[in-house]
Amino acid sequence: MRKTVAFILGIALVFGLGLAFLPPSLQLIGLWLTPLLGTQFYVALSLAYLLLADPLIYPAVLFVWLAVAFIGGVIVRRRLGGVLTMLLVWLLVVPMLALSVFGVAMNVQQMMEDVEDEEALGLVPPIPEGLTLTQLLETPMLGDVFMDVLNMIGEGVEQEIGMNFIMGYAYRALSWMALKPLIVLVGALIGVEAGRIGQRFMPESLSGSLQADKPGSIAALKTLIIVFILLGATATPAEGQFIDLGEGVYVEQLVAGTDGEGHVGLINVFLETEDAEVPDNVVAAIVVSQEIQAASLLSLLPFPEELDTESFLNLAPDTMYAVVYVDTPPEEAMQSSAQVKALLEDRVGVELVTLHAFELPEFQLDEATLPSMTAVVGYSDADAAEVAEEFLNGVMEHGGLAEGVDEAVSNGALAPGAREGFADGSVFMSGFIRLEPFTFMLPEDPMLDMFMEDLEVLFEEPLGFAVSGHYWDEGAASMDLGQSVDLAVLLGLESLPGYSMDSDASFITLMTPNQTSAEDELGVAIRFFSNLPQTSPLLPMYGFMAGGFGNVTYMEGMSVTADALRMTLDSPLPPRLIVSKTASRVRAATGSQVDVTVSVTNRGNNAVQDVEIDDGSTLLGYEYASDLRGSDTKIIASIAPGATETLTYGVTLNRPGVFRLRPAKVSYVSGGETYGEVSDRPTVETGPPGLVQAGFTLRGDLVRLIDLTADGRGDTVVTAVTLVVGALVLLNLALSVRRWRLGEAPLEPVQLDEP
Repeated sequence: MRKTVAFILGIALVFGLGLAFLPPSLQLIGLWLTPLLGTQFYVALSLAYLLLADPLIYPAVLFVWLAVAFIGGVIVRRRLGGVLTMLLVWLLVVPMLALSVFGVAMNVQQMMEDVEDEEALGLVPPIPEGLTLTQLLETPMLGDVFMDVLNMIGEGVEQEIGMNFIMGYAYRALSWMALKPLIVLVGALIGVEAGRIGQRFMPESLSGSLQADKPGSIAALKTLIIVFILLGATATPAEGQFIDLGEGVYVEQLVAGTDGEGHVGLINVFLETEDAEVPDNVVAAIVVSQEIQAASLLSLLPFPEELDTESFLNLAPDTMYAVVYVDTPPEEAMQSSAQVKALLEDRVGVELVTLHAFELPEFQLDEATLPSMTAVVGYSDADAAEVAEEFLNGVMEHGGLAEGVDEAVSNGALAPGAREGFADGSVFMSGFIRLEPFTFMLPEDPMLDMFMEDLEVLFEEPLGFAVSGHYWDEGAASMDLGQSVDLAVLLGLESLPGYSMDSDASFITLMTPNQTSAEDELGVAIRFFSNLPQTSPLLPMYGFMAGGFGNVTYMEGMSVTADALRMTLDSPLPPRLIVSKTASRVRAATGSQVDVTVSVTNRGNNAVQDVEIDDGSTLLGYEYASDLRGSDTKIIASIAPGATETLTYGVTLNRPGVFRLRPAKVSYVSGGETYGEVSDRPTVETGPPGLVQAGFTLRGDLVRLIDLTADGRGDTVVTAVTLVVGALVLLNLALSVRRWRLGEAPLEPVQLDEP
């Protein structure tokens, strides 16, 4: 009986611990794809991790097998019996993995039969927040495969190389798998000896009870199994001169614009010559960190509705870096990238990880062909907030506009979510660029040659830069006769910044819709401010370049005034509907219903008409894992100022996973113009599957497998086998009880009377 108990408990422990100890990156992958591929996918991931992962690299795998085998040995307390029982546990995990893979294959086959090719994009569930390329590269087993595939692609894929790649990983996986029986053997033997030692120090009554398989020990083991099952089932798991170049160059620039509908964009550019030891073959090195709420922006782009572009952006790490080399092979670029990476790390104050090197495609501009270039790319675990704190390090010594940007970073105005009125999206960039390799592309022109003599230093030294871009979805404020944008308010500045005393050229450029122009004129009004004297040849040159985008006006003034940071328009702000989408629960049990509510609030001063709420794409990507109850659309004739209308319906989530619902879309009419808004995206998690749920899933897969060979009688066969096995276990238990009772009350010998 002890072997039976040890075997059942061993299977339950391996299965449950595999689900509970799955690494976070694999867990996220499982929760992402389980709504599509079924619970079998999560089970297969768990079992494959236990069987195929290297136990010398992943301590959790080593711990699970040692612990399970040890417990089994303690229970059995016989060397041969304990080892064989625990090896049988390990051996049974192999067909369990095969059965899970079979279930996934059957689910995929069913989907392929039901879906047309053009609808396949809609099957892929939205990628959950938190699942990034960084995590994928750190995923046990899969990360190494991904890196090797990248290297193989960089070297050029050939059939022989591909086969060697596959065979190499197969050999390693089998080697790691073969280590598990050795771990089980050691764990079981240690457990047996521990059990025997423990037995010697137990009270005689307890020792005898265990020794005789008494009901007390059996009940305790049953209790442990039940407790473990319950735990497994509920576990959830960013002057007059052209330029005085005697001491190098420093330029600062601020460009802002609004579209007349309340949206505001801002770009800050700081550029200076550097004395950094950047290798001559490096043409660019850049760190980019972003935090963008992309739903409203992507809704304006013509992507297919089935392709959840926003969720795929989640894969991009918050922070990435790239170094571009000219006329350098990828292998050499990879080896020499450490020096440039260190320069970038000093510049932004975060640690960078090199990923891969590859040749860039050949570019041709007009009749000039760019030189051969190689890029080395990598990433960082740092988020945009961390990079923002340091990205101005190279220019802060100059003061000026950089101080204003730095203040806005410090007070949270440029960090999405940091405080009220924050930017809805921010991108921070810092690095170096070298222009000399591209001088051959400049046209031959005497005037240009004269300028080039003055600008020679720009092409001899690398240029360091710090750039940031930001946008506000509601950056404009209403006025009595129109609307205004005050950048000082948006940036949270306590006082106006000044131009840098070190700056060779400072510009502030403001762009607004040109509401007074004729139809044949450009539709953008541009005003720019500068610290340059009016005799500077840079002013007309800058005005000429800006004239390519709109009608330009130069505003005189050698200092930053309030007008240099303010844009006003005569037209009023259009009505604005605020759309929110919420779920009644963020965590729910598999199979339960969750109520989804879309709320639309009119925050304008006038009523809007013909409001249509369309949430028909809410479950796109979850067709096989959910049901919808109620209507996901609603038409409203009018919404008064300050009023709110709602749409509520229910969804049933039938599989474990993370369900990231698509945003709702709202269209409305005001003043004869049609506008649109999108909501946020609620997420509901039904959690990883528990032990009981995973067990029933395996049973279902076994039924489907037997159905293929038993004319659809798989359920009957599995039920019959289950009853037979259960009966044998009960018989074994009964015999054990009988032996215990006989051992407890032996028959006394009969005493014969003497004659």
